[in-house]
Amino acid sequence: MNADFSHTCEGCEHVVTEPWAKDIISYRCFAPGRCKGRVVGVKRFDPYIPAWCPKLERSRENG
Repeated sequence: MNADFSHTCEGCEHVVTEPWAKDIISYRCFAPGRCKGRVVGVKRFDPYIPAWCPKLERSRENG
């Protein structure tokens, strides 16, 4: 399994925006699975979709 460096998690229905520190926000993934609650960005999204993403895993199975 590899990360998808052609997309980000921006726009995913599982991502929640949370306060991180003063005037800084973070993005946390609440997709079901072993990495539920993992941070996928601080101030901006990480420049990839993590390899553990269940949506990414499903697209590989169908593809």
